Amino acid sequence: MQAAIASSNTNLPTGRLDGAKQAFAIESSGGLLNAAAYRPIIVSWRGGAPVRLDQLANVVDGSKTTS
Repeated sequence: MQAAIASSNTNLPTGRLDGAKQAFAIESSGGLLNAAAYRPIIVSWRGGAPVRLDQLANVVDGSKTTS
């Protein structure tokens, strides 16, 4: 499950434009910014059907620490 979430949340350069006098890095905008963006992530497949994160957990904005 962790690998599925990590691979869905990227913020990496995706390419480069080279000009005669300048070069630009093109960055992806694949970062997930809130809980709603994480809900539809497919974390597994069962019987040929996708299992999404929101089917397994209550996905909400916030923070919680465990002790």
